[in-house]
Amino acid sequence: MQSHQVELPNSKEHYDIYLGKVLYPVLVPALEELSREILRMTDNPEMIDPSIRNRFNPCIFLGEFLMRNNPKYGAKLEYADLFVQYARVEKIRRFFVIKRQKIFKHFTLQPYHANFCRKDISQYVSTLDNFLQMEKKLVDNFKPEEHWPESEPNEQIGFDGFYEELAKWGVSQELLEYNDFARSD
Repeated sequence: MQSHQVELPNSKEHYDIYLGKVLYPVLVPALEELSREILRMTDNPEMIDPSIRNRFNPCIFLGEFLMRNNPKYGAKLEYADLFVQYARVEKIRRFFVIKRQKIFKHFTLQPYHANFCRKDISQYVSTLDNFLQMEKKLVDNFKPEEHWPESEPNEQIGFDGFYEELAKWGVSQELLEYNDFARSD
């Protein structure tokens, strides 16, 4: 993660995530197509009319490709869904990186923080759900028995172990939601 995140004006979204969702899905296929065209012209120069080769301008080729494949006008490109998925996952991952200190402070205010065990996870998840204003999404979906199936109720987990599992769960939920959404398109 970059040490200094650049946010879009009038938005909380990071600029690089925005680029990943909006620009890269169009630009990557455009650059691939440009590369193929340049290879075609250089591999078999005798097969291409010299006047066409001499007039070839990579910037114009790229601009024309971008205009023809503008998603704003209905063009669907190969990488669009993949980039959107990665951008969403990165947004969730960054949420957990950024909120870690705040959640740790919240955790230390709990009476069981010094001896945090598996049996305390459900109670803390409920408290954390309220703190993060997640409207019971965390309570309903984060099941301690799925993340620590082998552990005993009095086995200590600690904040780091809990938070690592919570972050993994958050990313996996985003992937599941995205895949459900993508299937319904």
